[in-house]
Amino acid sequence: MPGIYNYDDILVQSGDHKNVEENIYFADPAILDIFIFPFQPENPGFSYNKYSILLTSKMASKYFGEQPALGTTLQVEGLGDLTIAG
Repeated sequence: MPGIYNYDDILVQSGDHKNVEENIYFADPAILDIFIFPFQPENPGFSYNKYSILLTSKMASKYFGEQPALGTTLQVEGLGDLTIAG
């Protein structure tokens, strides 16, 4: 069973946009073997590693607005730079 981890009050940053997220979840990549998530935009070359992150549409809009988030980076407190993979 994949691990799911909840963090409270964690700093997330993209460029000059910073926000302390009150409730954010991280999961082991194995979660994708159990649940199916619709990715927007679809990324047929999807590759996930320990420095990758998947975002909801709402979270992507929050940090990137109308700009495409795929392939960009978020700095996450305690985890470093994470590349958006979907």
